[in-house]
Amino acid sequence: MFQAILDSAGDAILGVDETGKVASVNHATEGLFGYSSDEMIDKNVASLLASADPSAVMHPFATQASGVPEYCTGSHYETTAVRKDGSCFDAELTVSRIDHLPLFIVVIRDVSLRKELETRILEIASDEQQRIGQELHDGTQQELTGLSLIAGTIEDFFAQKMRAVDGDLNLSRNELSWCCLASSKLVQGLKDANQHVQTLSHGIMPVQIDPEGLQSALSELANSTTVVGKVTCQFTHRGSSVVEDNAAATHLYRIAQEAVNNAQRHGKATNIHVSLSDSKHHMELEVSDDGIGIAASTLQQSGQLNDGMGLQIMRYRANVIGAKLAFSVGNNHETIVTCKIAKHRNAA
Repeated sequence: MFQAILDSAGDAILGVDETGKVASVNHATEGLFGYSSDEMIDKNVASLLASADPSAVMHPFATQASGVPEYCTGSHYETTAVRKDGSCFDAELTVSRIDHLPLFIVVIRDVSLRKELETRILEIASDEQQRIGQELHDGTQQELTGLSLIAGTIEDFFAQKMRAVDGDLNLSRNELSWCCLASSKLVQGLKDANQHVQTLSHGIMPVQIDPEGLQSALSELANSTTVVGKVTCQFTHRGSSVVEDNAAATHLYRIAQEAVNNAQRHGKATNIHVSLSDSKHHMELEVSDDGIGIAASTLQQSGQLNDGMGLQIMRYRANVIGAKLAFSVGNNHETIVTCKIAKHRNAA
């Protein structure tokens, strides 16, 4: 029974004696390292870890006159593990001593994907900062510079007129027309700059904390994606489609945003459809497009795409909120992304 419980675990679990020799392993250990259980028995656990100092690896298992140091029990640290084929992966290692016995339980978890995601998220944050800076420099700053020149010209014009006359300020029809045109450009430019800043801020914090936040954000995503003559993006919803948890709403929005971006960049889509629907117990987000689709070979049997860090981050976001993310290919080779989440996750 105990071995069956160990074999059902997703992490590698090894029983190790005080010298560091492996006494038992579960099935996950075989899959993670590529050794059979027979090959693992009596193998020194240090050989599974890439350490420049083997003695440091062995230290938690070394006995002294006073026994195993207390700080070794429950010790937890990150290291690099080595598979049978010599390939390495980032791992978390936890060591726990079995009470009153010279035996230890070693749990090894593959965290390479998590590390990769953490690195990518940091890169995304850096890229986003650069993008915002570039947008502000190339867009809003240039717009405001132009508007300041127009405002300065109007100011100079009236200053000259005021110096040239005493009493009432009389303007010719052409001068009035010029003032109206300059003022109109100034007003429109300020509106454009305001819209530019609003669009930029919307990309940073898309979902407002209100009952209709997700619907509004997805509708705005569709509107901002649509480019006349190039891309049409529509948003539809059925039911109340209200996400009470704003963190979940934000993750769902980002999943939709990534799917829409992929449809444009990689799928070369001209028509994209974003939908949000709900039933009694679940809510479903779907993004479909008429692009070139994805090759069937890139789909795993589980219905998950097998490439792209952006897709991995989409899966990560879905996992964080307890949602099920799936990718499929429609009858016309279109890509369909669906994300299904329970409406009452706290109650589940």
